[in-house]
Amino acid sequence: MEELRELLAPLRECRPAEVWLENPPHGNLCLLSNGLEAFLMHLPDAEGEHPGWTTRAAEGEDRNKAVSGFVLSNGQVDEFPAS
Repeated sequence: MEELRELLAPLRECRPAEVWLENPPHGNLCLLSNGLEAFLMHLPDAEGEHPGWTTRAAEGEDRNKAVSGFVLSNGQVDEFPAS
């Protein structure tokens, strides 16, 4: 875990940031950051044996309204649930 922290530390200065970590056969992890917030998304393996997930807003927040905008590496701006 410490190695991952060190690897991702420079991202605090990057706005925006999109990082993909690939770990076959367990799927891929995507980190999006807009400088203030981050969004994590796990995409399952091709066989569907490992379920995917995303980060979500904290309990008590209106999850239908809490969204954050992120710029993807291709320039597209997407909104995802705040987390």
